[in-house]
Amino acid sequence: MKNALHFKRLSSDDPCLQITWNGKPLDAVAGETVAACLLANSVLAFQGEDLSDPPRGPFCMMGACYTCRVLVNGVEQQACMVEVKQDMHVSCVDPEKEILHAGS
Repeated sequence: MKNALHFKRLSSDDPCLQITWNGKPLDAVAGETVAACLLANSVLAFQGEDLSDPPRGPFCMMGACYTCRVLVNGVEQQACMVEVKQDMHVSCVDPEKEILHAGS
């Protein structure tokens, strides 16, 4: 059974881009944040707050909580505060905490 939880993009005339998430290509739209892009591509959890926490995804979507930390081109950043750019490389800070897609 497919997961009923889906994040969808609003229709947009903005140009389409491509980024990578842990080496896998994802579609993105110019102007959206990395967090919004990952959610729209069914990536629901990026990592835990620390090594003892379960995997987490974005919570506040405005930069206050730090639960959406990822590596963007090798630099740790908050996914909700970074706008996607063509050929951006995004990955988990802690690959053991990754949940790739909804329902996996």
